[in-house]
Amino acid sequence: ALSMGYELGISPFMAIRHIVNVNGRPTMEAQMAIALANKRANTKGPIRYEVTGDKEKMSCTAWVIDKETGDRVEYTLSMADAKAAGWLSKSHSHWHKDPKLMLRYRSATYLIRTHYPEALMGIYTTEETREIEQSEALEEKEELQQVLNNKTRGEGEQGEPS
Repeated sequence: ALSMGYELGISPFMAIRHIVNVNGRPTMEAQMAIALANKRANTKGPIRYEVTGDKEKMSCTAWVIDKETGDRVEYTLSMADAKAAGWLSKSHSHWHKDPKLMLRYRSATYLIRTHYPEALMGIYTTEETREIEQSEALEEKEELQQVLNNKTRGEGEQGEPS
């Protein structure tokens, strides 16, 4: 965490507080990603937010003004997006406790990742890393199940009868 913090240009205390190891992969909390983007991205001012609707109809747009072009750059996520991504399916998720805050974090993270990736130097947030790992584990499980199904049917590795 300290080494990564040094590379990112943040204080040791902030590194220890906001850099998280997820199964051997260094990650950062969404708050750190937003703070780094506010400091490093080529924007006029910090990330701003517009929240519309409520409950299942809520959406959040994270936006900035690009310093070079003067254009408004934005990323919008809705509760429907969160549901489709499976973020609401976890029973102990912060999505149930504070969906407005979670939409802000995710829309800002996606804004940074899509428009100002240099601000994060390719480092994923803790949530993104956990989702990647869950997706990889699911793919491995599905591949293993396919192999087992083929063996049960008497097929070889190429899907042909043995």
